[in-house]
Amino acid sequence: MSAKSSPSSMPSLSLGISRAARLPLESGWLLASSLLWFLAMLPRPLYEPDEGRYAEIPREMLASGDWIVPHLNGFVYIEKPPLQYWMTSLVYSVFGVHEWSARLWTTLAGWLTVVIAAAYMTWHRGHAAALRTWTFGITSLIWMLVAHQLTLDTSLTFFTTAALLAYCQAQSTPRRWLNYAMWIALGCAVLTKGFVALVLPAAAFAIYCIWMRDRQRWRTLHLWRGAIVLACMTAPWMISMQLRVPEFFDFFVVREHFLRYLTPISERSQPWWFFIPLLLVGTLPWSIIVLRPLFTGWRDCNTQHQFSDKGLLWISAVLIFLFFSASHSKLVPYILPMVPLLWILAADTRHDLAKDVLRSSTLSLLLAVCGAVALTWVLVKQPVKAHVVLSMRGYLGAIVVLIAAGAIAGLWTYRHSAKRAMLALGATWMLAAAVLEMGPTAINNLYSTKEVARTLVANGANTAPVFSVDTYDQTLTFYLGHPVRLVRYGGELDFGIARDPAHFIATLNDFIELWNATPKAFAVVRPSTYDELVKLGVPMRLLTKNSNMVAVARK
Repeated sequence: MSAKSSPSSMPSLSLGISRAARLPLESGWLLASSLLWFLAMLPRPLYEPDEGRYAEIPREMLASGDWIVPHLNGFVYIEKPPLQYWMTSLVYSVFGVHEWSARLWTTLAGWLTVVIAAAYMTWHRGHAAALRTWTFGITSLIWMLVAHQLTLDTSLTFFTTAALLAYCQAQSTPRRWLNYAMWIALGCAVLTKGFVALVLPAAAFAIYCIWMRDRQRWRTLHLWRGAIVLACMTAPWMISMQLRVPEFFDFFVVREHFLRYLTPISERSQPWWFFIPLLLVGTLPWSIIVLRPLFTGWRDCNTQHQFSDKGLLWISAVLIFLFFSASHSKLVPYILPMVPLLWILAADTRHDLAKDVLRSSTLSLLLAVCGAVALTWVLVKQPVKAHVVLSMRGYLGAIVVLIAAGAIAGLWTYRHSAKRAMLALGATWMLAAAVLEMGPTAINNLYSTKEVARTLVANGANTAPVFSVDTYDQTLTFYLGHPVRLVRYGGELDFGIARDPAHFIATLNDFIELWNATPKAFAVVRPSTYDELVKLGVPMRLLTKNSNMVAVARK
């Protein structure tokens, strides 16, 4: 995979579109999968907590005009840098504040990650490898589901992947703009999720140079030039933050980088093997193909004094896995930056594609059969604890049918056309993930307050104070269009509350006193808190309720 082409012979990084235009199957697949990619983000409401948080912060940023200090529910919120907030605020300013516009930047970043990975393979391994990379990427379960979630990790993955591939490209095609592109991408990554975006690529590069005994690579980094680019991109915001929020360094650097990684302060502890089953399931239907390079990629690190992009990408993938596995803080999206590297490594394979598709189709058929058996058992037995599954039976049945259809198509055609079998299997898995993303009603009510907020607004909550008692659902403020008054609940807003305690109600008695003195007001409370308020005789009118919260009006 080491590119040896001369700079003068560099082709256009076009993902093979010009060639695909002569091949209706491939060009149709690129267009159809891209269209489905963007359509899949539309149907469902925003989910708690990440989607509500990362949709609301840009809304408040745009409304307040403060583009330096992020705010959540009116409180200072500096856990993460602002680049994604800026991008989403810009989208809002063009298209308005909607669920789909809140997700547009992350969905675009996810699609662009697949594009640049496939484009890189077009240059280095040709059209067939690019098509495999595209298919592995855009149909992988974890990428389809997580990249359509409003989180920071998809943006981070896009920028770190772009930086790595720009550096690899520069080794075979020395161009100054590629070096600048690498450093700009790293700067954007730091402004998306902090210094971890710089630490991991730097560590991977250092390990690569030591392993390969290749000192020459250090000269190709142009460190002084890169340091200036990074400083110009990141320092202005950080200095401005330190001037406006003196606690910024201690909170953002010490707590959010070091303490969160080294201690269980974030209460997200998981066992060391947490990401192993996640990768096995998340890379479906290509788990057998995509995970294989993790165990064989070390062989590409044996060539000394000659650049091996496969070696660098393999070291980067393994390092990301080990780094986050060792952390005290583990969440599903954390592993995302290693996934595109696995697509590239897997697409550059010497293995027989037909046999790989056969294995993947067989695995998919086995999973479909197991899913059908499990769903049938739930429908027949109807256990009380499976009420959510029962409410989703139509969606789950459609998913099982789609996966089975793709598996059968793959098994039927792999001998005649491994490419067609691969596309059929990928397309059905992509459709199955899209069906899951449509958002069954039971899931929507469990993870989103859209319907609760709609009821509140219909009763006039958009022009009256809304209290949030013993709870704070981060999708609520987005749908209401304004902050709520927190009562006896802080959570991740504790830092901002400490800076502005006047807008926080610390006790239930203080809330009751203010509630009784307010002619028109609304509140969302925990069900247990609602029962407590009823016993205390607090005047309330029930508006709506679900398993997580109860919405009431003052009159």
